[in-house]
Amino acid sequence: MAQPISENEHYILSFYRASELAGGLLMGKLAFHTDLEELRSPLTRHGAEEMHHAWLWNETLDKLGLTALKITNTYQTEYCGLFGLPTQMLEILGLTQVLEKRALEQYRAHL
Repeated sequence: MAQPISENEHYILSFYRASELAGGLLMGKLAFHTDLEELRSPLTRHGAEEMHHAWLWNETLDKLGLTALKITNTYQTEYCGLFGLPTQMLEILGLTQVLEKRALEQYRAHL
């Protein structure tokens, strides 16, 4: 039987799922639209990894007997709200690197 979690923990797991999903969608769009041939494959791989991570959070919620909450404010939207929307590929990749590192730190803090 699944161990019950608080509403806040339910929100946090859903937030993580949504953030991974948003990252996967962004990487997929970048891979689809980039004119930089050498980036298509790595962007596609990164997008697939992010989607897989979103699925893992989804599975965790399923195992807890919960459905993912609809979350539209993700890590990405929070950072863009603070620093503005990146417009160049280098800015996007740099922001992605920062988000990846911070997300891992945040996940570890919740353990």
